[in-house]
Amino acid sequence: MHYHRLLWMLCLAIGTSSLTRVATGQAKTDPPPLAAANVGPDTPVITVDGICETTPAVAKEKSPCRTVVTRSEYDGIAEAGGAMTPTAKGQFVQVYTQYLLFAGAAQKQGMEKDPHFQRMLELSRLQLLTQTLVHNLQAKSEQISPEELEKFYRENPAEFEQAALLRIFTPRTKYVEKANGVQEPIPGSEPEMKTLAEKIHARAVADEDFQTLQKEVLATSNLRESDETNLGKVTREKLRRTHRGVFDLKPGEVSAVLEEPEGYYIYKVLSRSVPPFESVKKEAKTTLQKKRMDSWMKDITEPAKVSLNEQYFGTAGGAKSGQTH
Repeated sequence: MHYHRLLWMLCLAIGTSSLTRVATGQAKTDPPPLAAANVGPDTPVITVDGICETTPAVAKEKSPCRTVVTRSEYDGIAEAGGAMTPTAKGQFVQVYTQYLLFAGAAQKQGMEKDPHFQRMLELSRLQLLTQTLVHNLQAKSEQISPEELEKFYRENPAEFEQAALLRIFTPRTKYVEKANGVQEPIPGSEPEMKTLAEKIHARAVADEDFQTLQKEVLATSNLRESDETNLGKVTREKLRRTHRGVFDLKPGEVSAVLEEPEGYYIYKVLSRSVPPFESVKKEAKTTLQKKRMDSWMKDITEPAKVSLNEQYFGTAGGAKSGQTH
């Protein structure tokens, strides 16, 4: 039924607050759950007189003008709108019938032919197709056998490696505390703090205590921040991309000074280990699912070449020629 498919797409695209309340079972009124046990799939469950799927000319030849929705049709529409339980479906019907009435009135006024409506409908079509594809890919990515999972773990030990780390942070500037308690950076103190970071690094390499060094840095910079240096055991994914090189260090080694916009970081590796499979099975499944999704998304986006008119979009339009994401 074209009319119902159109309305279903509009319901999903509009996403009103009332629709959200119904889909989650939080409508203003709470009708009893559907008593659907003895209702067949082809049995009408909604009948609206005065709303037709036909053109006005044809409608005159038929009496009465009526829209009928069967149980199977309504179940599909309600579930597409997020109403999965009998209670939610009983509430969803309030919003759905309102859409039927208002959409019917809009059709009578010829709004389906309005160019703006057609553009919104096309955008909604693209959005729904994208959502459906991503949903299907996500479901497919979760279909992992125990053998596949264990094989992934064996072949990718670096994904699960953990390192026990210590870290010292040196802010880029000194700070001054205002009367209201707010700390503000002191302009011109950047060179002094960079020099301090280099000196702290030399002392860290000389095996001085990281906790003591961190307290000294915070006292010098007058920065209120935790002086805890022990990060415990972390994986590569827990660190910034620019910091993951510390996993290449041997136990006992200290990293170089890693510069970031907010300051400087120094790491020390205490130990490295790969935990047993059973203890990281959940993480392994999540990682493999993500890798599958990334691979499939790459297969979709990389072959395409997108060219943007820089005269219209400018160079900061969010994507450059040949870039899809």
